[in-house]
This record gives sequence, structure tokens and C-alpha cells, in this order.
Amino acid sequence: MSNDVTEAQESKRWLYSVLHGDTYIESQVADRIYDSYVPEDPEDREFPYILYNFMGGLDIDALGTNRLLSQPLFQVRVVCEGRPDAAVRKVDKRIDDVLQNTVYQPSGDYYFSARREQPVDRSEMDTSTGKYYSNLGGLYRLYIGRTV
Repeated sequence: MSNDVTEAQESKRWLYSVLHGDTYIESQVADRIYDSYVPEDPEDREFPYILYNFMGGLDIDALGTNRLLSQPLFQVRVVCEGRPDAAVRKVDKRIDDVLQNTVYQPSGDYYFSARREQPVDRSEMDTSTGKYYSNLGGLYRLYIGRTV
């Protein structure tokens, strides 16, 4: 990677690649891993899918203008139609396993670590379709710093 992206942008790339790289997750959602929004109309969506959103973050600065570390917070969740079945619950578990086991993972010019701060387990009704959806996942604090 180059120095022309922010830590939040690089975190989004990293999240996609780490989640997509897990065999079980990929077998259940294929490439339906989305940053911030789902591009398909509600009636055309395939389930389940994973959605991750940047929620905010903190920067740890060194002396002068150097940033030592960024700590972006992301909501990462698997979304399904209706109640989650065993396969969807396992996707939720795999998301947590993949992210929680990241201690110091280099990616391009950065290294990453991740920890879940809060679980997510909620349902919602889409008024445009009249259907209920379940969301399982968590709020994950990423720790990202430059390797160079």
C-alpha cells in the first residue's frame, strides 16, 4: 500500500480482505461483504451478507506531527432475513474468531490488531419490504499503525 490513504481507509480494505479470506465466511456469503451500504435494492438482495461501518475512532500522536497509532471503531455484522439459523450464527462466530485472533498482522505499510468492544444482536423491520432481518456481530476496535 502507499502513503496516500488514511488509516480508516486502509482499515476498510483490511477488513474486507480478512473476512473474505476466511473459508467458512466465503462459503456462506461469497463476495457479499459490504462497506457502509448494500448496493442492491432491498428486493434484489441475497442473504446472508456482511456489512461493516466506520463508527469513529481515536488517534495516538507522537511528538510533532507523527501519528503512532489509530484506533478506528467498526460495526461488523452478518445480516440475514428472518431469524438466524445455525449457519448464520456460525458466520457471526467466525467473524469474531477471525478479528479477535488478529494480534499483529502486517498488511501493506500497516499492521493491525482487533478486539471486540460490544456484541451486536438485533432485529429490524424494513418498511419497504415488510420483512424482518437479524443482525449479529459486534463493535470492533482496530489498532492500526505504520510498519515503516
